[in-house]
Amino acid sequence: MGWAINRKEIIDLVWYGTAVPATEATAKPSPWYTGADPYEGGPDPDKAMALMREAGITGRLKVNFAGQPQVATQIREAAVLQSQLKKVGIDLNIQRYEPAQWFEQLATKKYDMTTTYFSATFDPSFIYGTVTRTGGSFNFPGYSNKQTDALIDKFTYQNDQSVRKQVYPDLVRRVAQEAPILFLTNEIQRYWTKPAFQGPVPFPTLEIRVEEMWRKS
Repeated sequence: MGWAINRKEIIDLVWYGTAVPATEATAKPSPWYTGADPYEGGPDPDKAMALMREAGITGRLKVNFAGQPQVATQIREAAVLQSQLKKVGIDLNIQRYEPAQWFEQLATKKYDMTTTYFSATFDPSFIYGTVTRTGGSFNFPGYSNKQTDALIDKFTYQNDQSVRKQVYPDLVRRVAQEAPILFLTNEIQRYWTKPAFQGPVPFPTLEIRVEEMWRKS
């Protein structure tokens, strides 16, 4: 699926240009952004189909997508993915759930595929440590790998930031290649204040500096 997905098309048709392609948890200008992209040069439908054959998949693969009608962007993403995956022999059946039912599908791991979002990206350990580590609180894929766990722990529980910076690209590449989750896009953040308030400064961490904020009389 990583080689079949066209992220630019998702940005244009789902987010109307207000996002950037993503193959990792953070995007520019985050200091954690690595630019590591195992799918560079994609989408490549031929490569996607070759990998499916290598995995022993013959004929068309049927996959259920758990979606929520109340979340318009999720259903639009599903429709775009349905079109993209069809080209490589994957038939996506879009199922519709109420929010509580949808979450139950995730929590009980009864779903095949879905899309969702994660907003706490100022430090990537919040995603990798909770979503892809064995026993993580948001590990809805049910993914478990001792080597990945070791990388996550080395990245998360290290005080030396220079060491974390060395480890992080390896973690990005490993999770992308193992593909328990696939990052699709990062939304472009926009901050709005009332005209009377001046001086707020957004940081790459998505936090706002307000120390020098003042109100115009």
